[in-house]
Amino acid sequence: MPLGINDVDDLKAEALIQEIESAFKERAYPGDQNIARESVGDDSCEDNWVADCFRGKRWQDIRWESILSASNLDPQAFIFFLVPEAFAYYMPALLKIALRVNEAPELAESLQFALTPDMDRNSTLWKWQQDRMKIFTHKERAVIDKAVNDITKRLD
Repeated sequence: MPLGINDVDDLKAEALIQEIESAFKERAYPGDQNIARESVGDDSCEDNWVADCFRGKRWQDIRWESILSASNLDPQAFIFFLVPEAFAYYMPALLKIALRVNEAPELAESLQFALTPDMDRNSTLWKWQQDRMKIFTHKERAVIDKAVNDITKRLD
């Protein structure tokens, strides 16, 4: 029986997930105090909510359901509160989740936006992107590019 379009897409996604896991296998945990720019004593600070959600967790253990169940986190905005080291560390989990566009469209769209270079080099977004992208190895950047291309196709 020939493979259908969804079967082919699923096989491509599985192969890409293997590449992601391989590219990031050496990425070290950034440390409990290096997840987001926390504000001590401020219960309304989104950075604190992001840090609380991710602190002490390996990227391999991050699930979309746990992010959604963190009641204070905005599923479209939380990635922008990760400091560069945490953004890089959790990237493989975020990419793996985002490849399931139908299950996590908010994350897929946010990652597509965050990882597509801003053309205005004077913008805040361009600086934010540069601060994060310079941390990735060549191998990590290559697999990020492949994943973003795949996510973009799935979003269309």
